Amino acid sequence: MRIFKRLSFWLTIVAIVVVLYSIMGKDDKNLLLIFTSPPFWIIESYDFKVSFTLLYLLHIIFWFVYGLVLDFGISKLKRI
Repeated sequence: MRIFKRLSFWLTIVAIVVVLYSIMGKDDKNLLLIFTSPPFWIIESYDFKVSFTLLYLLHIIFWFVYGLVLDFGISKLKRI
């Protein structure tokens, strides 16, 4: 039950929901994906051509790693 207390779990779940929302076609212009995906900002600023499958994977991986960093920081703060 400790996994439900981790930000890495919840941020990954939210990222998966955003990707599924985009895949289902509910987000016609992919605005939700664009606004919540820092890898997309980098890809767009350097004008790389990337498939949406890779973009979806990068989105999920980014939020998982970001959650791990936040979990690590929170655990360090609790030890102080």
